[in-house]
Amino acid sequence: MNEMNIRSGLSDEERKRLEKIDRLDSNQKRKKLILFCVTAILIIFFVIGTVFGGIHVLSYEGTMALPVEQPEYTPLPQSEDEIISEFNSLLADTENFAGVKLDVSYSVDISDDSIVLSGDKADVSRILIDHVKSSAVALLRNCYTDENYSGTYGEDFSEYLFDNDFTTADAVITSKVNEDDNNKAQFIFSFDGCSYDDIENHTASDVFGLDVSKKTIDYLKERFCDIVNIKDADISFEGFIMTADISRLENRLDRVEQKRICNVTLPLEFIGEWEDLGQLTLSFKVELSKIFSFTRVELFFRDDVYYIEKGSSDEFKTKVITDQSPSEIVVEIFSSDPSVLSVDKGFYKGEKVSPDPVTVTAVYTYKGVTYEDTCLFYVRVPVEGVKVNKKEISLKEGESFTMGAVLTPDDATLTEVYWFSSDESIAEVNEDGVITALRSGLAEVWCITLDGNYKSSCKVNIEG
Repeated sequence: MNEMNIRSGLSDEERKRLEKIDRLDSNQKRKKLILFCVTAILIIFFVIGTVFGGIHVLSYEGTMALPVEQPEYTPLPQSEDEIISEFNSLLADTENFAGVKLDVSYSVDISDDSIVLSGDKADVSRILIDHVKSSAVALLRNCYTDENYSGTYGEDFSEYLFDNDFTTADAVITSKVNEDDNNKAQFIFSFDGCSYDDIENHTASDVFGLDVSKKTIDYLKERFCDIVNIKDADISFEGFIMTADISRLENRLDRVEQKRICNVTLPLEFIGEWEDLGQLTLSFKVELSKIFSFTRVELFFRDDVYYIEKGSSDEFKTKVITDQSPSEIVVEIFSSDPSVLSVDKGFYKGEKVSPDPVTVTAVYTYKGVTYEDTCLFYVRVPVEGVKVNKKEISLKEGESFTMGAVLTPDDATLTEVYWFSSDESIAEVNEDGVITALRSGLAEVWCITLDGNYKSSCKVNIEG
């Protein structure tokens, strides 16, 4: 029986319901067809993009950051007399600079490894001592809250500084460069330790203010008097270390830390609800540090060089270090060539393409002193890739070959490229791309663009 015969016996209302269902089925089929077509188109675009993108990647090999040029640092002073002289000079410059702020803070640390408890109930009491230790350290830090000092920029802070009148006979003095950052260096002054009774005769007494160590013990006695009676404490100083942190490029003093390492032995007599613990002897090591941190008023751009395109605009990225609120800070910015890069208050706009950079200067005045920084802006047609003229060459020792490179697009503004060899002892390359074969072996020569850091490379095989 066909469909027409089936529907011929239906009422008008049933026939209309079936026609409505037919229309819904037709719409669903149409939607599926549209979805299929859109999916097919997306797949085609994806395949085409992958192919052409892959060709681009294979041709231009991506990017490689230019090697960072290492600055030439002034050699550190080596002899003790030279270190003292340099340290005193940096300290004087810091005191005399108009925009320096000094903050003084204390740090207290009790090493877990140094805690030794002896007596009949030492094992039971160890749990209590471990529990009290963190509280004691926090309390000791609070003990020095009133002696912390937070200065303001340009204020005379000389009265808060340490006495620095000592000679090479009083300490072992060394200098060293930070392993992770060659710009950071330290001058280290190490003094011998002494008994507490001899601190008045020790040179470090004036430099370090050793009376604070006794204050630490007195404070502990007071704070824990409801738990334990602390009898006469035996205090000795294992050593005194003063460390000065130096920024080499800026030639400035950033921080000085004076560390006192104290060995303490306390006869304890527990009282009250802890009376059953009886008498114990507690020994531990306290590292008490007084830290002098110097910060300066500064104004600087986030980056030294910016690359932008014609018509692009944005806000200048500067940072000001000061105690003024953001609403009070006024930074004036000037362009060396407004026809290329215009400046409107804190914003810039690339007006036209130029192969020459524009120097931008930012100026900030605080308490009568003017601070400034500069950066360079290039308004250009950006480089999008580079390709060397040879992907692989073979040379004999002593031969030379001149490499070439093609940048994309043809009208890119900044066409400067740099050449590097993976092994200068095998294949040497100069700034013009001339490769010189020095000895047999394999090397790779890279061409890297200044703009965008696009790279392309050539394998070099040197035959003996």
